[in-house]
Amino acid sequence: MFARAYNYLAQAKLLNEDQESYYQISNSLNIQELNLTANRLIEDIFPERLYRKLSKERHLFASAITPQGLTNHLPNLFDNMAKRYIITGAPGTGKATIVHKVFETAKRLNYQVEAYHCALIPTKIEHMILPELSTGIITSTDPHTYHPQPQDVVINLDELVDHNLLKAYLDDLETANERYEAAIHKALEFMGRVKEYRDKLEAYYIANMDFKAINDFVAQLNTRIEALIKNKEA
Repeated sequence: MFARAYNYLAQAKLLNEDQESYYQISNSLNIQELNLTANRLIEDIFPERLYRKLSKERHLFASAITPQGLTNHLPNLFDNMAKRYIITGAPGTGKATIVHKVFETAKRLNYQVEAYHCALIPTKIEHMILPELSTGIITSTDPHTYHPQPQDVVINLDELVDHNLLKAYLDDLETANERYEAAIHKALEFMGRVKEYRDKLEAYYIANMDFKAINDFVAQLNTRIEALIKNKEA
């Protein structure tokens, strides 16, 4: 069941790349304007350009693909940020490019960075928090959308697309979108079945476990560790 789930996730990853490819082969995305947008965002986030001596870099996940469905914790992470930049747009419009440029700039300036990676494509950074600036950069797309508040800055990268150039590929793009959704749905279906079987398996073990023996073993292990610590201190 796990193997089937991961096979469908692998399909979804390939189909995501297929979705993105149509913006490249059609030359419909204005790359020059995308780079200018990234530069303007960097100037707005880091106006002082102070080079600092210490930095800290953390890599985490804000979303997950689970038996319960596609989940995220964006509100918990970003609601209390003083400033939020929300980046939207279809797959292939350069969201990851902008986030990566901000990430590299934050590292170069030695700011503390929390980078939140994509659950489907872990090498891709989707969101960022700059704790010292109380600033968040959020990629808001299905299934992890973030509803902007009045003071948030929203950057819609669909506005950089020449839809006339993309028009010739719309049928293929729609097919890729449908196949991607189907692959994700099947992956979640099999993950749900995995959990169902795993819960049954755990129930058999729980009913037949000697928990007193486990507790006794833990107590013995703690005693041995404390003795080793005392011997080392002596």
